[in-house]
Amino acid sequence: GVLFNNNGTLICYPSNKNDIESYTIPNETISIADNAFDNSVFLKSIEMLDTLTKIGESAFLNCSSLITIKISENINIIPKYTFENCSSIKSIYIPRKVNSIQECAFTGCSSLEEITVSPNNENYKSLSGILYTKDGSTIVCYPVNYKQGGSYTIPDSTYSIIDYAFYCCSNLKSVNVPDTVNYIGKYAFYSCSSLASIK
Repeated sequence: GVLFNNNGTLICYPSNKNDIESYTIPNETISIADNAFDNSVFLKSIEMLDTLTKIGESAFLNCSSLITIKISENINIIPKYTFENCSSIKSIYIPRKVNSIQECAFTGCSSLEEITVSPNNENYKSLSGILYTKDGSTIVCYPVNYKQGGSYTIPDSTYSIIDYAFYCCSNLKSVNVPDTVNYIGKYAFYSCSSLASIK
């Protein structure tokens, strides 16, 4: 019942497919189309084999029951809105070859407690579960349901807060921003409804 084309692209996983909760993308698949798993609310686990090299925008949009996702080790780009509204995911692991994580990739992941990164990734790292560029100069994504509570102090090594970095972090109550920060991107603190203090 899953639609593929002849070039190894997974085009569409039926959103009403309710006979399985766990799905391994076949090893002959090299890419996932935009919106391929959109609204597949019955899936709890997805595994990408390492033959997969490309994920489309909004590929897993609204997969609200998805708890675990294994990303292929050969993915370079995590596009815009890839995991938007995957509201059950608690942890995401970024493999070593990822060199671009586009805006709003994790927007609406309301259960997300941590983002971890392969130590061999040359572009990103995780600081206690928060996603930064490898050199620590830019904060990329603060998990919406960050495991260590409602107050966060950005390290002095940080110069930039990327667009949407704290987007919809409704549990966040205070942020300490060091004087080293000279750029705050658009919507960086948008919809942080409990945020009472930025200093």
